[in-house]
Amino acid sequence: MLLSGTIFGLYVSVGGGPAREHEALAACVEAILDTYGALHKLGADVVIGSDAGIGPVKPHNLFARGVVDLARLGVVPLDALKSMTSLAARPCRTDGRKGRIAASADADLLVVNGDLERDPAAVLDVPAVFRSGIRVC
Repeated sequence: MLLSGTIFGLYVSVGGGPAREHEALAACVEAILDTYGALHKLGADVVIGSDAGIGPVKPHNLFARGVVDLARLGVVPLDALKSMTSLAARPCRTDGRKGRIAASADADLLVVNGDLERDPAAVLDVPAVFRSGIRVC
């Protein structure tokens, strides 16, 4: 899969829900993260995705935690950020207009408090979101 250019998706963050469900998933998370870390070290493209909203332990606010998860595995913070932006746009076939800041690209922006190069967790502190150049929150 690595040699064929397969893009791997990271969907492991958990939170909320009944404690027993959370514990069952959390027990697997470290092993799954280790696998993604090994894939990244081998040169695989790992993107952050979301199966958020499928149940109590997967609420909708987990997507950005993938950046923190990858950085914790040793992925350079800006590469971790690319995993949820420009790199993630490729398998969605929206690269060129999504996941980058450039003329003719959609103006979807997430404003964060902090320096993502120094602190990947800054992606969790979001004071503003812009969709097609219009502030939506």
